Amino acid sequence: MKFAIVSDIHGNIKALEAFIKYIDDKSIEKILNLGDILAGEYPKEVFEKVFSDKRFINIRGNHENKLSAYLYEQYGGEIIRKLNKLELKKIIDINGKNFLMVHSRETSNTDIPLLYNGESLEKFLKDYDDSVDYVLIGHTHLPLMVTSYGEKTIINPGSLGLTIDGYAYFCIGEFTNEEISFNFKKIKV
Repeated sequence: MKFAIVSDIHGNIKALEAFIKYIDDKSIEKILNLGDILAGEYPKEVFEKVFSDKRFINIRGNHENKLSAYLYEQYGGEIIRKLNKLELKKIIDINGKNFLMVHSRETSNTDIPLLYNGESLEKFLKDYDDSVDYVLIGHTHLPLMVTSYGEKTIINPGSLGLTIDGYAYFCIGEFTNEEISFNFKKIKV
């Protein structure tokens, strides 16, 4: 079973469409979206595509907070109602493994994760729920995978829509038998 991990689409419809084509070609069943769906040139179009695709499991990023008033003025209350239903964090089970989805930190979707602020790896790992197997974060736009013995694995897929090198970044998780692997991907947009 394969699933995708994405974050920080930021209204980039071209990147989103390239990503969806990729996952359609690979028959990927779930998309774990870590927030910052909005902003950029096409927030409404990206919003509609993400919320109409049943494979997406979404949480709220900091841009969903910031753009509420603007979106209400531009497009009305339906978008705001759907955004307000998004949780700041979510734990989901995939094949018996618990995945914590947060945009940045459990306590804030705007604060930078501790490792990116120069804190120790130990503090970074302890900043997230100990009962989960995997922590999925976004916000920094930088791909990352950190695993520590006896601890959880933390994954940041990078930014799908806001990169400086012209690529959309994401991660594919795959269960084969009892094993799980993660492969970071980038596609030119």
